[in-house]
Amino acid sequence: MPPQIDSDSMPGGAIELAPSVVVRAPKLGKKEQANARSNVTMTEMKNVGLTDTIRNVRDTRSITGEEFNTLSLWLFICSFVFNGAVCGVMFYFFSFNSHFADDDNTIVLYVTLGVLCLVLLEVALTAGYCLIRRNAPLLKCRVRTHMFINFLMMVIVVLVAFPISVDDLGIANLPEPVRIALLGTQSLAVSIAVASQVARQRLIYVLFGIGSRINQTEPKWAYGITLIFLCSTSILTMIPFVFLYKFEDGRYRDWSELPITILSILYVCLLLVYTYLTHSSQGVNESYSDWRSNVRVGLVLTMAILFSCAAKHGFTRAFKESNFLLLPTYVALFTVAVVILDIFGTVALITAMGYELKGRLDPQRTKFSSSHHALPEDKDRRKSRGEISMYSEHKLNTVPNRLLCDSLQIDPKVMRCSDENTIDLMQMSADVARI
Repeated sequence: MPPQIDSDSMPGGAIELAPSVVVRAPKLGKKEQANARSNVTMTEMKNVGLTDTIRNVRDTRSITGEEFNTLSLWLFICSFVFNGAVCGVMFYFFSFNSHFADDDNTIVLYVTLGVLCLVLLEVALTAGYCLIRRNAPLLKCRVRTHMFINFLMMVIVVLVAFPISVDDLGIANLPEPVRIALLGTQSLAVSIAVASQVARQRLIYVLFGIGSRINQTEPKWAYGITLIFLCSTSILTMIPFVFLYKFEDGRYRDWSELPITILSILYVCLLLVYTYLTHSSQGVNESYSDWRSNVRVGLVLTMAILFSCAAKHGFTRAFKESNFLLLPTYVALFTVAVVILDIFGTVALITAMGYELKGRLDPQRTKFSSSHHALPEDKDRRKSRGEISMYSEHKLNTVPNRLLCDSLQIDPKVMRCSDENTIDLMQMSADVARI
């Protein structure tokens, strides 16, 4: 039977985490208990509409996991409709209305440049802002490397689309090696962005979902190894891309992007598989989980990849001399805008507004995978007695615990309850099954 330490007996309110220690939360009065339970609101128990969600968030200046999901869904819908309308209307005008087209296609180029700038603005206001505020509690759970890679790859996709459009419209004829490099860079950037999303989801899967089947040191390298492997595979697909593009004077040029297209779809499938496995474990809260966003992103990417591929092999043959040549470019711009807003839009908005994180959106209410050997205690007994199972001191320095402690801004070896950093032990004991 491990020793029990009453936190009231510790000087200065410090709680030393000795090996195999069970920390008993101090008894709280009725008022304190009510405040501790206030983080779990009725909106965590049921689905609420957009109007009620906005009203609750505005009145309480806080947001819960269910409210986060509602806002994310509606932001995705608004982004899909808005960006679809902008890209669709602009493309329709210069493709079907001769009044908006001229002999040298300069109007079409200016319209395309305007849409491109709009998408860049959306990327900067979401992913760019998240990078600037990367030390915010909710953004720490997003993996900084993941945010940077997605931001960089989306910017590359948008910027490369402009010279490709100039070449497609015949305004300037790019040398063939330059066009090959631009097309390869754009396809590779899309593939790496999806690979980064897969790597992050695998990291969350390792930390939260797989039980005792994984070595304790693997989470340290889970993201990096996965990302390097997937990116290396993407780079290797550039070899068949160049070969098909140049083979027999471009006879199979229309099929040159097929290898990396297939690879990107495989990455999306892998992302959805990891998303399903992580969600099935029911051990990850909304501050780390992106399963709803991953499903939406996966569907949008799959439809965009397939539609773009069909456009290149179908529409461009039927309308070789028309502005249908720009259809893949507009599909790419629309996809970038929708995906980047879905991944980073809601978290950027919450961070900018400074809302308090409550319920399942609070990083403190987190439990990690049992692969890290939490003490075997009965869950109901622990909840009823207000106890928290802790690691031995040498296991508190593992990667998932450092990730958690970094989010909480506490020392992984010594938790001190002070005015600057108060930890609600009663609340944590009800939700943190394994740390």
